[in-house]
Amino acid sequence: MSKEEFKFDKVNQDNWNKPDERTLTVFEITKMEDEVGATQEEMIEEILKPKLDKSVPIEVREVFEVARTVLVYGYYFYPFYTLGEEQLTRVLECAAYKKCEEINAPPGAMGNFHRHICHLSKQGIIEEDDKERWKACKDLRNEYSHLKRQNLIMPLQAIGTIKTATELINSLYQK
Repeated sequence: MSKEEFKFDKVNQDNWNKPDERTLTVFEITKMEDEVGATQEEMIEEILKPKLDKSVPIEVREVFEVARTVLVYGYYFYPFYTLGEEQLTRVLECAAYKKCEEINAPPGAMGNFHRHICHLSKQGIIEEDDKERWKACKDLRNEYSHLKRQNLIMPLQAIGTIKTATELINSLYQK
């Protein structure tokens, strides 16, 4: 019988509250490349830095905080960086939905993430410059929602995603 091989360490009684070896390896590489996030404290600081504006509905801010917290716990279980990024794409969908709801979008605009983006673009709420970023987030959300295998992303990629998500969501509600 062949040994079961995962891309990550399965959680057990001995490792559930210890830093994930893969995370520590990434941090070491990051230190050598002199990048932001070379320590646990720096990584957490980068994850906690992006803030949603108070004008963003509480429902969106709540799901955002859950996604952010999952990213913080990637230190202990490396796949949480991927899970947090996946959740951030859903947070973006939630934000677009809530904005459509807020502006009393017609029923046809309420169907799915693509329709939300189209309607908000037509209304000028999503600016032309941001349309491609929203579309990329929607495509990424679709990819994550229809998994074909377990993905693993780098912590710095997740930090980039939380920054982008924050910018895009705040831009919806600052108009």
